[in-house]
This record gives sequence, C-alpha cells and structure tokens, in this order.
Amino acid sequence: MGSDMTEHEEVSEVKKLYKELCNQEPRGVTIGPLETQYRVAIVSRLENILNTDFHHTEDLHAKVRAYLGNRNTPHIALRKYRKSCGHSQSLMAEILGVTRRHYIRMEKGDNPLNKKALGLVYKKIQ
Repeated sequence: MGSDMTEHEEVSEVKKLYKELCNQEPRGVTIGPLETQYRVAIVSRLENILNTDFHHTEDLHAKVRAYLGNRNTPHIALRKYRKSCGHSQSLMAEILGVTRRHYIRMEKGDNPLNKKALGLVYKKIQ
C-alpha cells in the first residue's frame, strides 16, 4: 500500500482500476496503441498496489479477486501487523527467522505463515 493511501482508499482504487480494465470491447475487436498503453498502465498500477506481478490474464483476475475478497486472511493480517508496528519487510523476516524473499511471499499469500507469524498476527488481532 502506498504510504499516502489509507487501506480504504487502496481498496477503492483497486476496485476502480479493475472495473475499468474489465470494461472493454468484446473479443475480436482491435484496440489502438493508445488504448493498449492505457491498459498496460492500469495493469502496472494494480501490480504496484498489490505488490505482485501478473503472469497472465487469469493470474491478474485471480490475484485481484483474492485481494478484494480476502481482506482478513492471515497474510493480509500479517501485512497489517507489520505496518501497524512500523517494521520493514526485512525486519519482519529477521524477527520470524526467514529470508526477506520468503517473508515477502508470506505477506503476498504465496507461502503459508509459519507458527511464529501466526502467533504474532493472532495475538495482535485478539
């Protein structure tokens, strides 16, 4: 999440961008270079907000829908916990005894949270 956006603003922005990206002409209709550049810019912005890369169209849809539909999953709670403490991803990785890369994947939901991470998240939430 950008430091200048609240969580609510971030979710609203993702919804707006995703809706705009999906509001396109039917298949088979050729779009011009300006429309293509605009859509690429939307995809780039969504990747930035979600802190991920989209590998193909289905991946984009799955990740955006998961982001919008799973706001209280453990990996989202872990990110909220980290941000509420003001910790960097590197520091959280050190605290949890994992590499920074592994931690980033935990926060994105690609890797499951280890016991220590789950303990931190649920202790903070309860």
